[in-house]
Amino acid sequence: MIAPATPSDPPRILLVEDDEDIARLILLHLRDIDARARHCARGDDALNLAAQDCWDLIVLDLRLPGLSGLDVCRKLREFDLLLRFAREPGRVFRRSELLDEVWGYGHDGYEHTVNTHINRLRRKIEADPSEPKHVVTVWGVGYRFQENP
Repeated sequence: MIAPATPSDPPRILLVEDDEDIARLILLHLRDIDARARHCARGDDALNLAAQDCWDLIVLDLRLPGLSGLDVCRKLREFDLLLRFAREPGRVFRRSELLDEVWGYGHDGYEHTVNTHINRLRRKIEADPSEPKHVVTVWGVGYRFQENP
């Protein structure tokens, strides 16, 4: 998961790069800015490390063994959405709030993106995604996470 550091903490960065020479060079530069960096070379390892610790930044190579960088990014995003819901079960979130709080932007016209991510999340956590019990739609408003459906 990604969590903001306090101003006095050095940034915690996960570098996911399978080319050892490139990884060494990037790690060298990260140390120059006093970042606390950790390196792994596989996409599936990156997912495990992301779930085990809080990172200020995750730098992903696109072509990785295991899962690609894009696949890792997509999976890390479904987690952030679920985490946002789980922190405040029962609260109704507007699509624009989720865009801003989970993805960091609230541009008009992108709210349909939330629907896509909600559908992906439902496929992962619902017994029957067509009849969701956990991530429910509040018509005309947004979505709510039901802790105990």
